[in-house]
Amino acid sequence: WYRSYGQLKHLLNPFYFATATGTTSSLKSNNNNNNNKASTTTLAAGHYLEPFVFPPRQRTRVLILGCGNSTFGEEMLRDGWSGRIANVDFSQVVIQQMQRKYFLSQQSPLEFLCADITQPLPYTDESFDLIVCKGALDAILCSDCPKSNALRMVKECHRLLAKKHGVFFLTTNGNPDSRLEFLEYENELSYYWRGVSVHPLGNPTQKYVWMKEERPFHSHFRFGQTTSLLLHL
Repeated sequence: WYRSYGQLKHLLNPFYFATATGTTSSLKSNNNNNNNKASTTTLAAGHYLEPFVFPPRQRTRVLILGCGNSTFGEEMLRDGWSGRIANVDFSQVVIQQMQRKYFLSQQSPLEFLCADITQPLPYTDESFDLIVCKGALDAILCSDCPKSNALRMVKECHRLLAKKHGVFFLTTNGNPDSRLEFLEYENELSYYWRGVSVHPLGNPTQKYVWMKEERPFHSHFRFGQTTSLLLHL
C-alpha cells in the first residue's frame, strides 16, 4: 500500500530522526487570525531543527495504523526494530488472520489489535516513539465525515507519541497542501508540529513524518516526497 518497508527504510532511521537533517523548515504561527484560511502557519525554509535523543530501534515503541495484512511490521522486526510493534486495523477478520499467521507469544514484539483509529485507542499517553500511518489517512478521507475523522486521528497520534522525541510517519497520495488542514489544530499547524522537510522518492506518492519536540504539545514534522512526502513531529 504505497510502498514497502524496504523502499522507506532509509527514512525510518532513528539517527535521522534525532538529527532532523534534510530540507527542514520551522513552523511559525501567524497570529493575525485570517478568516477561514486552510492554515495560519508558514513554513520558514532552511531552518535545521535542534537535535534530540531518539531511542535505538531495539527500544523504539512502534504503532502501525491501518496495518491490514501488510508485512511492514514483520519487515521492521527483521531489520532490528525489536521493541514493541503494535499493529491496529478496523477489520476483525484481518487481525485474526495476522494473529494466526504469526502465532504470537507473549515474548513477541508484534501485537495486533482490532480498533477504529478515528477513536481513542486503548493505550496510555506517550505510549509510542514512532507512529506509521502508511495510507491510512487517505482511507479515512474516503469515509463519511472525513475531516472530523482525520482530525481525531491526528489528535490521538499526538496524545500517543512521546513528547520529547515522538515521530509521526505518514504516507499519502495527496498533495501536501491538501493534507495540511487535517494535521492542524484550530487552523494552527504549529500547535502539534514544529518543522517540515521534503524528500523525493521517485513517484507521485506523498509521505509525511512528524517528530515531537521537548516542549509539551508541540512537535516537528517533515515532508517527504517520492518523489513523496514525510512528516515529523
